[in-house]
Amino acid sequence: MTAFSRNNQLDIRSTEPQPLPEGQRRNPLQVIWLRRWIVVITLILAMGVGAIQYYRTTPMYQSKARVYVAQNAPKLMAADAASVMTATNNYLWTQCELICSPNVLEKVAQRPDISILKTFQAGEDAGRSSANIVGYLRSVVSAQPGRRDDIISVFVKSPYMDDAPRIANAIV
Repeated sequence: MTAFSRNNQLDIRSTEPQPLPEGQRRNPLQVIWLRRWIVVITLILAMGVGAIQYYRTTPMYQSKARVYVAQNAPKLMAADAASVMTATNNYLWTQCELICSPNVLEKVAQRPDISILKTFQAGEDAGRSSANIVGYLRSVVSAQPGRRDDIISVFVKSPYMDDAPRIANAIV
């Protein structure tokens, strides 16, 4: 027997660098855990800014008054139900716009029991000066019709808890 092996293939190693196997992918939770102090500091800063903002803002109170609106138009017997519902819905939206109109809000602002409220006293906010009460009311009053009924909800926001319901009831 000879000293040669039966394997005729030569085992020649190339001098070119072999591509490395694909690296292990890092787990995102592991990356966050390695940089946990950055996450903790960012969380503490965000909570601090949120707390400061919470204590600096003026609390706003919202009051809601509801009013039933009946349309005084004659009902047509030949009209289909869909057109009657559309007419009622449009009528309610029109009434909501009228409630928030400057004419109605000006009459509310002229009432003596409303004009003496703390909300309208001259203070830090120039929007509450006596010359611009109607403009201020337009920014804090909104009206929305009911979905399944003929009731309109009037919403009023105020920084004073007792003033919001008084203004809402004066509008209604």
